[in-house]
Amino acid sequence: PSGILVRLGDGRGPEDLRFVAAGIPAIQVLSTAGSQVEVRQGVALLARGTQAGVILGLLAPALLVGIAWTGMLAERRGEFGVMLAIGMPRRDLLVTILLEALSAVLAGALAGVIVAYGTIVLLERSLGFILSARAIPFVMPTGRECLTLGLTSILLVAVAGLSGAGIAAWVAARREPWALLRGDTP
Repeated sequence: PSGILVRLGDGRGPEDLRFVAAGIPAIQVLSTAGSQVEVRQGVALLARGTQAGVILGLLAPALLVGIAWTGMLAERRGEFGVMLAIGMPRRDLLVTILLEALSAVLAGALAGVIVAYGTIVLLERSLGFILSARAIPFVMPTGRECLTLGLTSILLVAVAGLSGAGIAAWVAARREPWALLRGDTP
């Protein structure tokens, strides 16, 4: 053979093998960290980067939704002041605002999933055709995978949207009715 792969035991390194093999002139010892180690390290780094991207991808919309809902709730502060002044419990006001936010978030998430599925179908019909003409396999997600990813996406968007809207709703619900009616800013 022109080469062999040797797995060294615990506590043994390439230097030990070189020392033993040095007495045989026809043997040359080459050692490397191996491409598998580099691939594993690269995949681990990619996974950490992807996780950070997902976290930022969920925090940014939550922040933007919170800012948008703060503006929308500021326009309706007189309405909330009247509701609190006539005896609506703060918890009920908070639930009302969150239900409005939930309906808006779910409608937006569902529209996003529909657009994403349409894009997948478009890619299958265009890029998939081009790749298959060149004998390159183009694997589409199954219907079950699309459904699972779509529902997961809707759930994550709902959580991010409700957390952003929930903070704005909580701030609005804890204000005094007279401050809301007068239009005082917090």
